[in-house]
Amino acid sequence: MNTTIQQSIKPALAAGALAIALLLALLAPNAAHASESPYCGSWLSAKTYCYGAARTFNAEYGTGAQGSVCVGNGISGAACSGGPGQGVYKAVGEWIYAQPWIFNNMWNGENLVHGTAFTP
Repeated sequence: MNTTIQQSIKPALAAGALAIALLLALLAPNAAHASESPYCGSWLSAKTYCYGAARTFNAEYGTGAQGSVCVGNGISGAACSGGPGQGVYKAVGEWIYAQPWIFNNMWNGENLVHGTAFTP
């Protein structure tokens, strides 16, 4: 092939590859952005609730150092962990405005609990 033709094809191929890469980057789905919004990092007596401030969120997470906890919000049900130090994740499925809560699921004894809502 003629060197003049080769020299003119290389920049055209490079420009085409760059255009395709930019197009793919623009069309790629964006990652969801969520922030952690903690609530109720405290000791709870047996079978008691702690309510966080109302906020917009789409999921909750909770843990209890000494025993099981449940998380919920009054709109989309609740989910409970299996035992001490085990976390529980509750997806809401959509953005809601509600008051998240965490519940000490132990029959007796205090539990150091931590709740987190995932906010936009």
